[in-house]
Amino acid sequence: MNDSLKKGENKSLVTTFITLVLGIILAIIPTQSLEIIVRVISILIIVIGGYLLVDYLRSSKDKQTISYSLAIGIIAIVIGLILFLNPSVPAKFVVVVVGILLIIKGIYKLQLSLNIRSLTDKWKYNFLVSLVIITIGILLIIYPYNSISLFLRIIGIILIIESVIEIMESINVQKSANTSFKDNNKEAKEIEFVDKKKK
Repeated sequence: MNDSLKKGENKSLVTTFITLVLGIILAIIPTQSLEIIVRVISILIIVIGGYLLVDYLRSSKDKQTISYSLAIGIIAIVIGLILFLNPSVPAKFVVVVVGILLIIKGIYKLQLSLNIRSLTDKWKYNFLVSLVIITIGILLIIYPYNSISLFLRIIGIILIIESVIEIMESINVQKSANTSFKDNNKEAKEIEFVDKKKK
């Protein structure tokens, strides 16, 4: 149980550090970071489109007649090129994507907090933070700000604060889990000692 908890917390810490770095980048260079994110997404879309085209060309004639790889590949490449050449256009789209990612992260954090509620009282903090993350994600999707630069800077600051809180919470949870694990081992050894004495 202790190992499972540690693995869960370690996975959460990895995503937390990634979120922290993202928050710092967004807070310092919001406009440039937005363009970088859009261009990275566009390159991924182009690569996927290219893969679909190659897959179509390598397929047999029978498979080509029922395959949509050619059409989807061309569309993907065109969309990718448009995004790469005009990174400032899909700004609102990126904001919505960030909102979706925050909701996913919040749901994961919510699940983790419910899993550790029997081990520590700290689960309540995780639970509250997860609700805040989910709420922010929903607000980003429904009410995107007109000023993308200011908006991204605000997102960056929020992500930094949220990440620092999560790191502190994770440390507290692991300390509580280690204490609980040690107490359980101590009790088990005492019971074993008493059983040996009786024999």
